[in-house]
Amino acid sequence: MKNTEDSIKGIEQGRASFAYKKVLEAKDELKGEEAKYKAYVKKIPMYIKTNGLGPTFAFVKSKDKEKAYRLIYKQTGEWLKRDANFLDGQGELIEQIINLDSASYRCVTNEVLALFNWLRRFSEGTIKGEVEDEI
Repeated sequence: MKNTEDSIKGIEQGRASFAYKKVLEAKDELKGEEAKYKAYVKKIPMYIKTNGLGPTFAFVKSKDKEKAYRLIYKQTGEWLKRDANFLDGQGELIEQIINLDSASYRCVTNEVLALFNWLRRFSEGTIKGEVEDEI
């Protein structure tokens, strides 16, 4: 039982560590627009729960011209391809998401929601300012 608890704790710590680094990266890269990142990171879990993972990331990809959305898309892909090992790293993130089987799709959705929980917490704690509702 202890190994299972340690394993779960390790996964959660890895997710938290990744999210913390990515929020700091967003703060550096999005000078003047970091409040948008904070607002989008807060809203994306609601979009996933309402519309599903695929449609949400199709939306995020469609907003690619905006730096904050582009960074969120990139960071999510990095997590799923590298640290969480959910996707194989071949091809576009949205293409891989829509080609998942049903069980994997649910698993990846839960993983993305868990990641965004950490991103939201850290962005609320480290990024100042608010953005009016844009989405």
